[in-house]
Amino acid sequence: MDERLKRIPEPQSSEYILLSIDSVNHRPHPYCITEKHIAYVADHRNGMLTADAIHECEKRGIRCGMYHDSHGRWKNRRTFDFHSQCCVPYEEHKHDTVLFLKTTVNKEIRELENIMEYLKSIQNVLKQEGIDGVAFVKNDKGGK
Repeated sequence: MDERLKRIPEPQSSEYILLSIDSVNHRPHPYCITEKHIAYVADHRNGMLTADAIHECEKRGIRCGMYHDSHGRWKNRRTFDFHSQCCVPYEEHKHDTVLFLKTTVNKEIRELENIMEYLKSIQNVLKQEGIDGVAFVKNDKGGK
């Protein structure tokens, strides 16, 4: 569980619950760790793969393991069509961080009990925790 989720106040309503915090909208794609990254940290960093370790890997020519084709599509392995390796540094692989809430009733989001008040009340916490937005997972069956 993401530790940040523990720092977000629980909703007072039983109509929605905190579900998770996840990375979405990866640009250009998620950074792909390769066997070379793993081998490097096993030999030099006691197996700890941190952002600093990834930077060290990149200084030694170990890059993101994604490959693209001539149409800009990405794949996490090299093939005949996907032959150009990603050369975007780790720091330039971006994403949005989103808090997911799950509804426990079969209602439209805007109809959920005190939803706007709750979202306003956690706005500062979300900002402090580096969370870019909120998304809902609807429970069309009702119940948890």
